[in-house]
Formats: sequence, structure tokens, C-alpha cells
Amino acid sequence: MINVTRDTAHPWSGEPGWDRMVIQAETNARVPELIAAGQRKHWRLFFCSGKEVLMYKPAGAEVGWDDDEHWLGHDKEKARLLQPGDVVYTMYSGVVTRHKIIERQDKSVSGCGVTARVTPDVPRSGGGWMDLGWFRKVDFCMKHQ
Repeated sequence: MINVTRDTAHPWSGEPGWDRMVIQAETNARVPELIAAGQRKHWRLFFCSGKEVLMYKPAGAEVGWDDDEHWLGHDKEKARLLQPGDVVYTMYSGVVTRHKIIERQDKSVSGCGVTARVTPDVPRSGGGWMDLGWFRKVDFCMKHQ
């Protein structure tokens, strides 16, 4: 089942003018195929959890596009370095919330290639596995400028 909502909000910023597509796959095996089909039509993966996929793009986009990287949390290479036990923060819910990574897994169907479960659950996320691209590591040794 595929459900497309036109001219709604950006999944991270809440900015208007974005299309959202929710896919409910029949099986987990079909998920990568459905994501690839969406990407060929200029949709970007927001999250994938089991057989459910959420993708987004600028309203009516019919060509490739770039999202503003700061909406994605941080660069994908740093996200891949996060490990269980790391204390992280995110603005996923619109406010900064702090969490601890309790489990991670490589997942080719996520935006940065790695998903994690955190505690406590991220508000408005529905709980469960999230793409690590949404998180930044809390660095208690950061120097004050």
C-alpha cells in the first residue's frame, strides 16, 4: 500500500511545501526494491522500520534535488561512528532531546546506512529503530569558544 500526501511539511523542519509518501510493503524483502523505485522518482528516504517506509521530496519535484544538510542532523560519516553506550541528542521532535544508544544495526535501507534504538524513545518518533543520521554525539569535552 502506498499513501502520498501532497504539499505537507518537511519531516525535519516542519517547513511547508513538501510531499510525503508512506509505503507499507507486503514483506521485508520488498522494502529495498520499493525504496529504489521511490528514489528513481526523486523521493528521499526519511526512515524505514520493518515493512513501513517514509519518503519525502519537495512538492511536485520531478528532477533531482538537494536537501539542506542541517535538517539531516549531521554528516553520514559521523553518524556511522556512533555506538551503543554513546550519549546523543537530536532535534527530531522540534526541540533538543537527549538519549543513549542501546542497540545499533547496519541497515542498507536507512539514510546513513545505520539504525539504532535509543532510550528514552525520541518524542514523536513512534519509538523503535531510527536512522543514526538524526543524532549528534554529546561531547562533554567540547571547548568553549
